[in-house]
Amino acid sequence: MHIMAIRDRVFLDSVPDIIFLKDKKFRYLISNKANNALLHLTNVDVIGHTDFYIMDESTAKACRASDEQVLREKIIVANEEIMDGHILRP
Repeated sequence: MHIMAIRDRVFLDSVPDIIFLKDKKFRYLISNKANNALLHLTNVDVIGHTDFYIMDESTAKACRASDEQVLREKIIVANEEIMDGHILRP
């Protein structure tokens, strides 16, 4: 791993907020420690997969709708979502 990538990874994992980045096919490219903890998965289990692979269908549909809105309107979208019985608020 390149030294810059290691520094970036340490920084992203030190942030308590959920941070992730997806590609145009909605596959995770980056998922920090907080996001992985929320998903109860490791980075290996998240990266390269879509929400439909790692979440229940109703949660994945809500996330996809939010992602599509971001792409369509080019805005920041902060939604309240329910996952594993927990309410996630922006």
